[in-house]
Amino acid sequence: MLKATEQQFDHLFSVNVKGAWATAAAFARQMVAENREGHICITGSENSLGYLFKGNGLYNGSKHAILGIADVLRHELPDNITVSLLCPGLTSTGLTGPTKQSGLPQPPDHIRKMAEAVMAEGLDPDIVAEKALAGTLDGDFIIPTLSIIRECAEQRWQDIEDGFAKHAPPNPGDKKYLVTNVISKLRGKS
Repeated sequence: MLKATEQQFDHLFSVNVKGAWATAAAFARQMVAENREGHICITGSENSLGYLFKGNGLYNGSKHAILGIADVLRHELPDNITVSLLCPGLTSTGLTGPTKQSGLPQPPDHIRKMAEAVMAEGLDPDIVAEKALAGTLDGDFIIPTLSIIRECAEQRWQDIEDGFAKHAPPNPGDKKYLVTNVISKLRGKS
């Protein structure tokens, strides 16, 4: 994270976050305008559900942002439109880093070759596509493709659980601070 440049940050978030938002929003607007039933599947990553390894910080952050966008979108859209988040694990896509069109420096050959070798070991894209389609049509929100991803999600949940237990244990009085309750209260006064 500390070695990343602002240009790398902007590029990665533009492609992974802004691109996903723009695509999903365009289709959702059309479905809403036509009052159509529909399904939207946004591609996140196993990294959307938890931290995996060092050296992947910007990518990991962008995929966490995708989780947030998909979650908000599914709650804002009418019930006749579902939103799914595909969270694939390692998939043999052949995508291995910046392209010359990105304007970013190309990785050294040994890193590019290692990335290609790692990607080649991934799940067959046809299997991922089948899971994506089945989960989307079923209206599932989170669609993981590999069971091992659960370990990352469980670690994230444990961190959340520990944080609540230590810093914000159950307190019925906290309900007055829930933003939706505050808005309702303020609307009632106007």
